[in-house]
Amino acid sequence: WTFGGVTLAGDAAHPMYPRGSNGAAQSLIDARVLAQVLAEAPRTGAGWRAALGRYEDQRREATARVVLANRSTPPDTIIMKADELAGGQPFRHIDELITPEALRAISENYQRLAGFAKDGLTSTPPGAPAPSSAAA
Repeated sequence: WTFGGVTLAGDAAHPMYPRGSNGAAQSLIDARVLAQVLAEAPRTGAGWRAALGRYEDQRREATARVVLANRSTPPDTIIMKADELAGGQPFRHIDELITPEALRAISENYQRLAGFAKDGLTSTPPGAPAPSSAAA
């Protein structure tokens, strides 16, 4: 993603299926990590380049997990599961097929994987180091 003093973020760095707000969510997380590593970097060309490399190192694994998960279990898993359970027949409410607990579990699992589960949100982005005391 990084070439000298230039780096890519969001779909430019890691294109994803355009569902489930993947691109937008991962772009926002990229921006948080990028801002953090740049804020902590020495104000030199070498410092900036090293920070860009740290950004890529910190985000590569997390975004790869989302890309791979979308290949095997895409964000529209709930729709696919309902269609499978209904056997192609019409139904009035999804809760006739899938319990609210099961729906919630599917959704929460994907949110955790993608890095935007409510209980996992902190001031430190996923995969980023804790802020230094100088930044506090």
